[in-house]
Amino acid sequence: MRRTTAIIATATCGALCGMLLGFPWAADFAALAPLTLFPLFWVYRSGSRLGSICLSALYTAFTLLVGLAWVYGGAVAHQGPGDYYTSFIALLFQCAPYAIIGLIASYARNFPSALWSLTVASLWTLCDFARATLPLGIPYLQIGHALIDTPLVELARFGGTEALTFLCVAVAAALYELSLRPSRLRSIAWVAFAALFATNILTQNAKPTITRGTLPITVLQLGTVDARIGTYLIASRKLGPAAGLAIWPESTIDLSDVPLSELLRTIARARHAPMLVGGTISDATGVHDALEFISGDGNIRGYYAKRQLVPFGEYLPLPALAHIIIPKTIVSTIPNLSPGREPVTFNVGGRTIGPLICYESAFPGLARDEVRRGANLLVAASNDSWFTQQSGVWELEQTARLVAIETGTPLILSGTVGPSGVIDANGKWVSSIAVGRLLRATFFAPPAHPTFYDTVGDLPWICLIALIGTACFLHSEKRRRDVT
Repeated sequence: MRRTTAIIATATCGALCGMLLGFPWAADFAALAPLTLFPLFWVYRSGSRLGSICLSALYTAFTLLVGLAWVYGGAVAHQGPGDYYTSFIALLFQCAPYAIIGLIASYARNFPSALWSLTVASLWTLCDFARATLPLGIPYLQIGHALIDTPLVELARFGGTEALTFLCVAVAAALYELSLRPSRLRSIAWVAFAALFATNILTQNAKPTITRGTLPITVLQLGTVDARIGTYLIASRKLGPAAGLAIWPESTIDLSDVPLSELLRTIARARHAPMLVGGTISDATGVHDALEFISGDGNIRGYYAKRQLVPFGEYLPLPALAHIIIPKTIVSTIPNLSPGREPVTFNVGGRTIGPLICYESAFPGLARDEVRRGANLLVAASNDSWFTQQSGVWELEQTARLVAIETGTPLILSGTVGPSGVIDANGKWVSSIAVGRLLRATFFAPPAHPTFYDTVGDLPWICLIALIGTACFLHSEKRRRDVT
């Protein structure tokens, strides 16, 4: 009975965490997400080793299944059994690292409260970091995202998402430990957490301060670009120089096609203003998902090739292993795009633009590379028409807001169905086009504010967190041996 209760509680709380982090209607309550870890903490402290391992993976599986709405829309987004199969394989790879948390936490069950809390927080942070960066990983639904609408998100300017995740889990573990024993400190801790939760609601519903910039940016949010290429061409022709830089969303149109390329150059030359157009480009290294920059004089000044491709959606990850566990009929349906090799920036109207494509905006390391090359404005173009309007576009928006905070750099989102618009360096929407509205709109890019995180990046913090966890574990093990 106790085992069944633990399984049900863990699965339920994992699903609840997925809802809190993955859906816009739950954003007011996102700060409660760390509390969904309590059933796992109970298992870590009092359950079996096997139970700790299995339930850690189970919690993550339910978080991802619900938060991603079974890969953004369930059966609607899947095209046959091949998509279900590859999604299942990806889910297994993403849950596997969390089993390691359960394994190590089972050894730490008798640690003192403070050392146990820091050990678990370190483990969870390292696993979240691995899930967001490994070939089969996905950067969405990290527990640190729960703090995005609280004052504690300012910590991201120093330590990125990893610092937020570490703080989230450490606070949740401390609350769990304090709840097991009556004390004045327990009451103070819960009052402080309640205040944090209240600021989540207030911040989420607060109107942003409008900071007007000087560079005009026109975003074209006109539906599915590949099916409406003529609409985008007509809309671009109607824009004058005052519209500034025109940004198309991500697309699979062939920018290597000479007639189309000439037409785009003619449009840019006629309106005397630059364009950033999404499409595919072929070169000596392969076919790339790219953003091509056409200057106001009609010349192509270069292109940015997407560096972080979507596993199974744009390339086959771990091909040697994948060919063994995935049937050939499924492998043959997976595109074979080539990743870009380096960051690229473009100069427009006195601003330096760092382009990103789709969910690359969720990887702060990519944005940070461009900021270090001088970018003071990020542009993320996405083909978000296949996302559900409940989860996929929301998570893209949340991670884009967070990367703007981490790098201190405003970000322009340009999607096929939205939301599109301007996010300032504080992670607040300055102006936007709502999801599903098909129109073009001109915004002004606000200023950038470089951060400490731009300088140090992830590595020092990951090493520090790993060191904290290792030191706590070794110290507690030494104390245990000394006692016995």
